[in-house]
Amino acid sequence: MKYFYTLIISAILLAVSVLNSNVHAQNADKDEQAILVQLTPEYYQQLRQAKTADINEILSILNLEKSVPAGIENLKPVFPLDTKFYNRYNRYGLNRWFVLQFTEKIDVYAAIENLNKNRAIELAEPDYLVESHFLDPNIIPAFNLAPRTGEFDPLFINQWHYENLGQNNGTSGADISLIPAWEVEVGQPHVIVQVTDSGLDTEHPDLINMMWVNPNPGSSGYPNDINGWNFVTDSNLLFDDSGHGTHVSGTIAAENANGVGVAGVAGGSGLGDGARIMTTRIFTDPLVNPGGASTSATAAAITYGADNGSVISNNSWGYTSPGVFPTLIKNAIDYFIDNAGFDENDNYIGPARGGIFISSAGNTPSGARFYPAAYERVISVASTNHNDKKAWYSNFGDHVDISAPGGETNNNGGVGVVGGVYSTNLFDGGENSYAYFQGTSMASPHVAGVAALIVSKFPDLTNDEITARLLNTADDISEANPGMGHLLGTGRLNAFRALTEEIAPGRVTIIGPVNAVDTEATLTFSWNQAAFAETYQLQIATSDEFVDDRIEVDITEISETQVDATVTLGATDYYWRVRASNEVGDGDWSETGTFVTSTGVSTPDDNNLPVRVSLKQNYPNPFNPATTILFTMQDAGMAELLIYNTLGQRVATLINENLPAGTHRAEFDATNLSSGIYLYQLRTNGIVLTRKMTLVK
Repeated sequence: MKYFYTLIISAILLAVSVLNSNVHAQNADKDEQAILVQLTPEYYQQLRQAKTADINEILSILNLEKSVPAGIENLKPVFPLDTKFYNRYNRYGLNRWFVLQFTEKIDVYAAIENLNKNRAIELAEPDYLVESHFLDPNIIPAFNLAPRTGEFDPLFINQWHYENLGQNNGTSGADISLIPAWEVEVGQPHVIVQVTDSGLDTEHPDLINMMWVNPNPGSSGYPNDINGWNFVTDSNLLFDDSGHGTHVSGTIAAENANGVGVAGVAGGSGLGDGARIMTTRIFTDPLVNPGGASTSATAAAITYGADNGSVISNNSWGYTSPGVFPTLIKNAIDYFIDNAGFDENDNYIGPARGGIFISSAGNTPSGARFYPAAYERVISVASTNHNDKKAWYSNFGDHVDISAPGGETNNNGGVGVVGGVYSTNLFDGGENSYAYFQGTSMASPHVAGVAALIVSKFPDLTNDEITARLLNTADDISEANPGMGHLLGTGRLNAFRALTEEIAPGRVTIIGPVNAVDTEATLTFSWNQAAFAETYQLQIATSDEFVDDRIEVDITEISETQVDATVTLGATDYYWRVRASNEVGDGDWSETGTFVTSTGVSTPDDNNLPVRVSLKQNYPNPFNPATTILFTMQDAGMAELLIYNTLGQRVATLINENLPAGTHRAEFDATNLSSGIYLYQLRTNGIVLTRKMTLVK
């Protein structure tokens, strides 16, 4: 056993070593007077119980002064500690993240190495700075071109990216097909799009009516947050001093048909509809400080969106070096994707089931993996010009999911500034209130706007189903990009096809039975309605690979979301799955549910004994405070079922006795243990099996 834990510890140390070497190699911008630390659950509870704001007492509890020689100024929580979302933060470990601030510049990596040896610290990492994907700081404001009178907005003609008629030597049709899409959907005000950027010109006439208004200011721990929050100054002052966030917001939802300026992708019809913009400001002026957003502020901004009703998040920013992806940002993105559309008690409140996190690919141009865009759960957007070619600056690669117009204002195409994306700029009452910008920053909000149209048209979709509509309906632009087509995602965004095209149904989410024991021969199988489903297929097997000779039940053409099915009693394990179908084809299979039709413990007299030793996933998981563990033994013998914490310390022995062959279960009560990850291990007949489980209090 000692050898077993030595291997685990060695593997962890090796992983940390590799991570540190990668981080050093990236040489990314970082705050040299701050470090992010995640406290262990035990020390976090000690800190809460102490109820002290005195920095010296805090340092004493955590023994931090011995870890770093530099003067420590403060330990600041990244997220509000006591809000209605506390339990949800706790599940993701977000409440245990703090910014350790120093009075002077420090050797960040040396300090992190020492901090990771501290028993109070679960993880320490740099507070990396993110940069706005802002390109060409010397943008020349465009003059208003001849208006198209009597239709849409007076400057709509400049927005070739919505309707490309060949303006400025462009290619007709190299646009997102927005005009026909508006015949289907224009956007609805209950759909909230979070824009994490440099702020918003709150007085701009094309945006003033499209700002999200918080129905419950202060409810998520940010006082008087009427239209969003400024995570730079920790205030509700949202005004944009660069124009970047204002330009991005205008593309998503500038007010349509108001007789002013430009149109937004989901900007409504001029009748009070249209999606709403939630502003979460993380940047100061990117021209002055392009890397001015800290990881800690950015993570807090992301979770704010999920906690306040946004289901779509636009992120036209990224890290300055490839491969840099802080754990805190990944945690925050996962939080948004998993929880958007649900309240603090996990009740669905709509308008979509889960969040859509959209990120610009970056302007290097490079095929390297820049985060967060390269994260597999994020929709990564590359940029095209008005000829459907990859924009000269755009990043690319097999991690890119889709492309959208980002424009070119300074390439050799001969069209000058008017080749960019036209949208709202800082309002001055004149021609400079609108401008052409270029960059993947401008491509990403096109996708966010179309996502808002999809959510408006098809309520209650899952985030996977929304993503499928965006990606599976894009136009193939490989012919315009020889050798690059496969590196620009599924193609260039097409709003009309995303709203109208029939696609295969989404993935089914099963309800039950899941990890069930002691069931009868006839069971009721149930699942959630899948979008665009016409019928369902249920399979039940004695193998989790669902090979033909192990499938016991196969029912097709099911019209409801539940069905009764009968299986043979006495089987050790059963596995079941469901998929939806329609005229287009079959959707993906659901996750696999499991159940056992024993009476708790099978004996040597049973007709159907287990064929192997197995250790099942505990249920429920996560749990609080009790959970059930099920395991099988093909032969009688001595069995031990042990519980360990992540330090390798044994915290409980559930079973230590001779047992007959068959199926067995044990109850684990963790009332006296703290939240965290635990290992449970079965040892029997020379076999050792281990699984993880999560205790959440």
